[in-house]
Amino acid sequence: MQPACRAASRRGMRTLAALLLCAALTACGGDDVPTATQSTSPPATSPAPTPVLADGTHHARVAAFDADARTLVVDPVDFFTGDAAVTAAVEDGYAAGDVANDYYVRNADKTTVTLRTAAGMGVVVNTLAFEASGSSTKDTTVTQAQLAVYVSRGEAQQRMFRVTVEGGVVVRLHEQYLP
Repeated sequence: MQPACRAASRRGMRTLAALLLCAALTACGGDDVPTATQSTSPPATSPAPTPVLADGTHHARVAAFDADARTLVVDPVDFFTGDAAVTAAVEDGYAAGDVANDYYVRNADKTTVTLRTAAGMGVVVNTLAFEASGSSTKDTTVTQAQLAVYVSRGEAQQRMFRVTVEGGVVVRLHEQYLP
């Protein structure tokens, strides 16, 4: 074979090989081959929305409070009393006798939620106002500014609260007395 014919024959073989490769890729799901207009990266998603508490009264621990931004960060918990406290404690692996003072708090996770607060959110405390009231069991109404002081000192974070939500906004925060 002449050298010119051999070169043409090699070019033909390369072209044929390229065509066969394209045909094989197409037969194996060529639609999945990315093109200039396709992307193999997952579609952009927005972050999951922060869960909010439904309207009603919930037990929670306060994590943070910002009076100026009107936000309250809480860690919702399950609060049980009486026989329900014993049942819940046993379900969680404790002995019935481990339930002291007739209550049990279940905190399945430490997830916090940030809630909006009403401008006129009422705040009632008892043990937090012991020095002012002389009684740790007396409910005492305090200002949001005083709540901010309790939070800044880390005192409110050690207490349980009942959080009342209406229309997605916290309207009342009431310290739960715990002996």
